[in-house]
Amino acid sequence: MNEIPARRLWLAVLCGYLALGATLQELPGYVVSRFSAGPAAAGLAVGLAFAATAATRPFAGRAADGGLARPVVLAGALLTTLAALAHLLAPDFGVLLLARLVMGAGEGALFSGALPWVLTGTPADRRGRTAGWFGLSMWGGLSAGPLLAVGMRQAGGTAAVWWTVVALPLVSVLLVASTRGQAQRSPVLP
Repeated sequence: MNEIPARRLWLAVLCGYLALGATLQELPGYVVSRFSAGPAAAGLAVGLAFAATAATRPFAGRAADGGLARPVVLAGALLTTLAALAHLLAPDFGVLLLARLVMGAGEGALFSGALPWVLTGTPADRRGRTAGWFGLSMWGGLSAGPLLAVGMRQAGGTAAVWWTVVALPLVSVLLVASTRGQAQRSPVLP
């Protein structure tokens, strides 16, 4: 069996979700100030990413279980990076909404591809514990991302926040791209 790059995958998911978490802090004010939209539009922009994540996860997880975890995780990290850049460069609110959908889909693929990859190399009696610890990469990023956004805003303004949001999933891409081998087909599939 291939060595499972659990630490790299954990860090890749953390970086991706730090970026998403940072957008939760920054996005409402950004929508209002940059696009002259109201609170309902800001709420829509925030929520769209999570709807896309929820829609993507079953498909990404199924593909990962089928032995495609590495391409799923890499695609998720790439989509998240491109979407983050689109947040920064969006010429109008519609493009921002599209970027939110793409970011959500990327995040869904990132986590739902990485977890099965890690679990294929985990002994059956430690899978629950491993899934719990691995889940901290997602929830830790969502929790710490808003604090990171506040710190970046204080240090360098709005542009610093958005460039950080772009850089974090790019780190995810590099971490996943540096892995060797491929996750095996999930042992629990028929």
